[in-house]
Amino acid sequence: MKKLVICILVLLSLVEMPLRAQHAHGQVNNLVSVDNKLYHFGFILGLNMMDFNPMHSSVVDEDGKVWFGEDTRLMPGFSVGIISDLRIFSWLNMRFTPILLFNQRNLVFRDSEGVECEDGAITVQSNIMEFPLSFKIRGQRK
Repeated sequence: MKKLVICILVLLSLVEMPLRAQHAHGQVNNLVSVDNKLYHFGFILGLNMMDFNPMHSSVVDEDGKVWFGEDTRLMPGFSVGIISDLRIFSWLNMRFTPILLFNQRNLVFRDSEGVECEDGAITVQSNIMEFPLSFKIRGQRK
């Protein structure tokens, strides 16, 4: 058993030696030209979850009932956006990422006794736009 462990350690050390030799010639920088560009663009695709809390107005209808809206379940939505990055200095970037979010929620109305509305659920669709502006500070590449 000891001979097997020693053989495995010797083999692993032999494999490691050529890998170390590759770094002796110098390190290659990754994406060197990206830092020199004045601006560049990208895109965002994602999923989102929108929580929906309806406010109760306590309005009484003709029958004397007060109805309360409830969000039945959380449903995932879809997000799409554009990343635009502007290099201000070598260490400072300004990033503008407008995002369009699509989502829908299903509302069910119940009265104060818990009886559900006969008309069924109402679908509320939402399209939301976000316009975040951020600044990215980074260190110098080596």
